[in-house]
Amino acid sequence: MPKVSVIVVSYNSENTIDKTLQSVVNQTCKDFELILVDRNSKDKTLEIAGKYKTDINKWISEPDRLPYDTLNKGILLSQGEYLLFLNAGDIFYSPKSLETIIDKLDESDIIYFNLSINGKKYAPKYNKKYALVEGETFLSCEFIKREFLEATGGFDTRFRILADKEFNLRAILKENASIKYVNEIITSVTKNNMEIMSPKKARRFSKEKSALRKIFFTKWQNLLNRFLYCFLGKKMIT
Repeated sequence: MPKVSVIVVSYNSENTIDKTLQSVVNQTCKDFELILVDRNSKDKTLEIAGKYKTDINKWISEPDRLPYDTLNKGILLSQGEYLLFLNAGDIFYSPKSLETIIDKLDESDIIYFNLSINGKKYAPKYNKKYALVEGETFLSCEFIKREFLEATGGFDTRFRILADKEFNLRAILKENASIKYVNEIITSVTKNNMEIMSPKKARRFSKEKSALRKIFFTKWQNLLNRFLYCFLGKKMIT
C-alpha cells in the first residue's frame, strides 16, 4: 500500500495541468500513487496529461453528476494510507515536499500543513472552528486518512461550493477527528484575486455558508463568533 495517494482533479485545464503533474512526478519521494480524475475535459487537458501516462497509476475522465463527485471518485480509486487532493494548477512547493512530510504522517485522521498562495505563506487555523466557515479552506494542504474519509462518507455533494468546509467542520465537531498541524509549506496555489462570482454563484455561496453555521453552531455561538470575527481581530471562540 502506498503511503500517499495524490489525487489530481482537472477540467478544461490545458493551461495548468502540465505544471501540476510535473510537480508530482518530480518528487524525490516515490512512496505515492498518482490518480487523475478528469471531469470530461473538452480542451487539450487529456492530450497534455498523456505525456505522463506511465507515471499516472489510475486515470478516469467522465462527467460529474454533482460538484465534489470528482473528489469522491478519487477516494474510491485510491489505495494510499493518506489522500492529498490537488486541483489542476496546484503544485508541490518543492521537489522534496513529500520527502519532507512522509515521516510526519502518523495515525492522525487529518494532518495539515502550510501552503503558499500567490507566493505568500498561508497557515490554516483548524483549531479555530468558526474560522473554517469564515476563512478559506484548501484541501491541497491536508493529508486525510483514507479510512477516515471512507468511514465518514467522504464529501457531501449537496454542498456544491463548500463541501470541503462541511467535511472539515463535520470531521472536527461531529466525528472527533484527530488532527495534527505541521509548520511546513507543502503546496503552492495561485489565486486570481480579480475573479468575481456570478450573482447566482454568490447567492449559492451565501446560502451554503448560512447552512454551515446553522448545522454546526448554536444561534448564540454564531452571534458571539460573528462579533468576535468582525470587531476583535478575528479571534474566534471554539
